[in-house]
Formats: sequence, C-alpha cells, structure tokens
Amino acid sequence: MKYIYRHFKRWRHSRPNTMASASTFSHCFRVIKDEEKFKAQYAGLKLRGRKQAVEEVGDGEKARPWGKTNSKKEDKRDATSIALIATVEGMITKKDSREEKRRQEKQEQINAFLELQRRRLDVEAEKQARMLEMEAEKQAKMLEIEAVNAKTKAKEVALANMMTGVEIMKVDLNTVSQRKRPWFEKMQVNMLNFDNE
Repeated sequence: MKYIYRHFKRWRHSRPNTMASASTFSHCFRVIKDEEKFKAQYAGLKLRGRKQAVEEVGDGEKARPWGKTNSKKEDKRDATSIALIATVEGMITKKDSREEKRRQEKQEQINAFLELQRRRLDVEAEKQARMLEMEAEKQAKMLEIEAVNAKTKAKEVALANMMTGVEIMKVDLNTVSQRKRPWFEKMQVNMLNFDNE
C-alpha cells in the first residue's frame, strides 16, 4: 500500500490543482498493478502475511527496507567485478608478455648457439684447408728434394762412372795380368764408343 500511496503522492504533486478522490487511487492502482515490483511485493504480503522486502539479497546481506534500492551495493559489486576482470586481464597480459619474452630469449640463445657452431665449423674448415695446403706444400718440397737427390745421385753415379772410366783408361795394359787384360780392353773400347755417341 505504501507503494500505491507514494505513487499517488508523486501523481498529486505533478498535478497540484487536482483534488484527491477515490478514482485517483483506482487510477494509481491501474498504473502500478502490472509493474514487477508491485507484483513481487503483493505476492510477498500474501505469503507471509506481513510487509517485507522481497528483493533478492546476497549471502550475509540484510534485506534493504521496502522501496529502497541496493544501488550502492550493486555499484560496489560491479566495481569489484570490473576490478577483478581488469586484474585477471592484467595477469593474462603479463603472462603473455613473460611467455613472449621467454620465447624471444630462447630464440636468441638458439641463434647465438647456432652462430657459435657456424663459427667453429668455419674455423675448423679453415684449419683443415690450411693443413691440406701445408701437406701439399710438404709433398711438393719432398718431390723437389727427391728430384734434387735423384739428380745428385745421377751426378754422383756419373761421376763415379767417370772416375771408374778414368781409372780404367789410366791402366797400363802392359802391366795388367793376362787374365784381367781382356776385360780392361773391352771396357776401354766401350768407354770410347760411349764418348763417341
């Protein structure tokens, strides 16, 4: 009934020159009878037999008096919900940024490791190439030395042959025994023929 009376007072203040009558109350009743708040209040009065607030309340909250709203509590709940959502979004953003940073650091470590491996392989390839080059130079020097040794040996052999030939040519055939004489003659003839060629 208070709801109807308040509605009536509002209606009357909006029309100050109008006199209140029984039809005014019926008009107010017709206006508010289809509203949800009135239906809930009326159902609550019928069930309990007394006037109580029918508004839904949360755990541990006292029901607000009839006709008053929980707008401050709802605002606090909304603010808390918004703050919670913002906090969760901030945490998710931080987590994503941490994961991205970790991924970038890991990628940088992998790149650094691959760069070190590439450098090591380059150094080993250069070292191997240098060793092959040194081995080739060593082989070339060995071949040169062998060629020089062969020439020297050939010269030594030629010199030894020449010395032997000189010795053979110096031999006086009259002083040599009969058994050795044919050999010395043959050798002297061969040497003379070799010189002519």
